[in-house]
Amino acid sequence: MPFAYQIHKQDAAYFLKMEAIEWVEVLSRRVAKQLICDSLNHCIEQKGLEVFAYVIMSNHLHLVVRARQDNLSDIVRDF
Repeated sequence: MPFAYQIHKQDAAYFLKMEAIEWVEVLSRRVAKQLICDSLNHCIEQKGLEVFAYVIMSNHLHLVVRARQDNLSDIVRDF
């Protein structure tokens, strides 16, 4: 299934799940959560990311996002 996890419509809203390798609880520390928030804020302010919802769990992150400039793949890569 090489196409299952690709962003096909760059202007659409997507639900994204990003997880740590082997489900290691790396996001349980405050420093890691702050890094995620800072990175999201940078993508919002500088790259045109629209974040509708997000949740940071101890070992993964859920996002509902869209790109204003039809470049969601680029933003996710840079994030």
